[in-house]
Amino acid sequence: MYRAIALGLLFVTASAGVAREPPSVDVRPPLVIRLEGHFASDRTEAAANGADAVSMRVRDRDRWFSAVRVRTVGSDQTRSGRDILADLAPLQPNLIVVGAEDLVRRLDGARVGTPVVVEGLLSGSRTLLLRDVVVQPQKP
Repeated sequence: MYRAIALGLLFVTASAGVAREPPSVDVRPPLVIRLEGHFASDRTEAAANGADAVSMRVRDRDRWFSAVRVRTVGSDQTRSGRDILADLAPLQPNLIVVGAEDLVRRLDGARVGTPVVVEGLLSGSRTLLLRDVVVQPQKP
């Protein structure tokens, strides 16, 4: 009987300790990044001329993006776009692109070398939720 009482007290004490911990809540502002550059045929080409080579999974294929300019959007951001890319560097691909079908189609259809501007919400560790995609018209 004493064992049952001791186990009961242990259970109640342990449960009460767990119940007092507040839930973890992420209160950081949303992180929106803007990448300007073009797709390249491989990593070496993407990193040419000092650009940041960013691997993006668009639909079912991985593509290399030569990011000439990367920045965070919004006045409440304390980190630079290049800092964000440095955090993503160990992950392959660096970004997994999702979003509205027309935005994903535009990005997926961009040809190698064509100037592209990509803007999106970086959520989770590397998911980029597209907000805007601008693909410059191909020069004749």
